[in-house]
Amino acid sequence: MLKTSGRGFEALLFLVTLLWGTTFVAQSVAMDDLPPFSYVFARFLVSGVILLCVTLCRDGLRKLRKQPPIPCDRRQTLLGGTITGAALFAASIVQQMGLVTTTVGEASFINTFYIILVPVAGVFFGIKATGRLWIGVLISLAGLYLISVEQGLHVSTGNAYVFLGAILFTVQILVIDHFSQNADLMWYAVIEFFVIAILSFLLSLLFEQATWQQYRAALIPILYAGIVSGAFCYTMQNVCQKHLDPTLASLIMGTEAVFATISGYLILHETLSLRKLIGCGLVLIAVAIVLTSGKKVLTVEGE
Repeated sequence: MLKTSGRGFEALLFLVTLLWGTTFVAQSVAMDDLPPFSYVFARFLVSGVILLCVTLCRDGLRKLRKQPPIPCDRRQTLLGGTITGAALFAASIVQQMGLVTTTVGEASFINTFYIILVPVAGVFFGIKATGRLWIGVLISLAGLYLISVEQGLHVSTGNAYVFLGAILFTVQILVIDHFSQNADLMWYAVIEFFVIAILSFLLSLLFEQATWQQYRAALIPILYAGIVSGAFCYTMQNVCQKHLDPTLASLIMGTEAVFATISGYLILHETLSLRKLIGCGLVLIAVAIVLTSGKKVLTVEGE
C-alpha cells in the first residue's frame, strides 16, 4: 500500500537532505586524519550516546508525568533497528572507502542512484513501474557511466565503492519502510546507531590501528557528522519515512547531491570535468523526470 503525506514531513526531509549534503565535506575532511572504520565507529558512537540520553530523558519524563509508554511493537523496534543498522553500517563503510579516492561531488551524484533503485526494487514486491520511471533509469545509467567510467572503460575504485553504497542505502530505505510503522522510532535509531558503532569498532580493531591523536585531529568532522547527520538526520529520516512513500522519500533525499556538490565547491574548492558535469546533469534530469510527473510512477498490483 502506497502512503501519502503532508507537506510538513516533505519539508523536514528536505532539511535533513541539505544537512546530509554538507556532511559529505565532513566525511572527506576526516579521511585526512582517520581511517574509514575508525571514523564510522566514532561518528555513530557519538550519535548513539546522544540519542540514548535524549530517549532515556523522554521516557523518564513520561513516567514522572504518569503518561503511558509510547505504544510500539518491541520486536519490530529491535529487529528493525538491528537490520537497518547493519545495512547502514555496510553502506557507510563502502561510501567512506570510496571518498578516500573520489571527490565529494562525484560521490554524491553516484550516491543519488538509489533514487532509481528504490522504485526498481519495489517491482519485486508487486509495485509496478511506469514507462516514465524506466526512462529515468536509462538516463541515470548514462549519467553514471559518464561520472564513473574513465578512458579505457576503467571504473575508478572510489566510484565503484560509492555505487555499492547506493545499493546498500536502497536496502536501508526499504527496511525502514517495512519496520517503522509500529516501532518506537527513537529506540529504533538508538539500536541502529549502536549496531553500526559496534560493527565498525570490531573491524577497526582488525584492520586499523587509529591513535587517540588521530581521533583528536578528526574531532570536528566526527562531532558534526555524529550530532547533525546521525543523531538528528537519521532519526528524522525514520520519522519522515513513517509518513512518506519510500519512492517519494528517496526522490527528496536525492537532492543531497546538489547540496554536497555546492558544499564541496565552496569549502573544498573541488571542480568537475565537463564530462562529469554532463553526467551529473543527466542524473539530475532523470530525477526531475520522475519527480515532476503528474502521474503515479508506481502502481500497486490490482489497482
